Amino acid sequence: MFLFQENEIILEVGATSRQDGSTLFLAAHGPEFHTIDIDPDVIGELSVYTNITAWLGDAVYVLKTWKHTHFIPRIGFAWLDGWDWPYEVLEGPTLDAYRQVYGKRGQELTEKESARSHLESAKLIFPLMASDGLIVIDDTWYDDTLTWHGKGETAIPWLLKQRCQLMDATGPARVVTNGFTCVKVER
Repeated sequence: MFLFQENEIILEVGATSRQDGSTLFLAAHGPEFHTIDIDPDVIGELSVYTNITAWLGDAVYVLKTWKHTHFIPRIGFAWLDGWDWPYEVLEGPTLDAYRQVYGKRGQELTEKESARSHLESAKLIFPLMASDGLIVIDDTWYDDTLTWHGKGETAIPWLLKQRCQLMDATGPARVVTNGFTCVKVER
């Protein structure tokens, strides 16, 4: 069980309004809960929940604006599951549909952009993390050569250089569609 200190929040990057999704699960298991998503439909659907503060916009942009709006939280747990990873197993109509959604927002659904977004989010979240706070990046794994892949392929090495402790990781594997990696912030 994860115990939160006073005034710590849970932050999710990449919301979902699905009943079995991470947003409602995380909101039910902690203190103050904040989620960021670029999809106005998802944010609108979440507005009926009084225990969720939902921020509309690109995660990197929203995180940067927090400093200017004087909202500077202390994060106890961060779940990064934003910019989708274009898995090879999604080839065809599913992946095409995802690419169209991203294209309408002027974005590219590529591995490079997904990794970039998660690295930028990690760099913005890191200074806000509580000591012993956890950062979990979904769709991230390592292979037999200990090379990171997925959304956190650049964020995890950066976090480890910041003296975060690796707590759990999926791997070794060639491709994983439901793995994650968790680090603990040590100050």
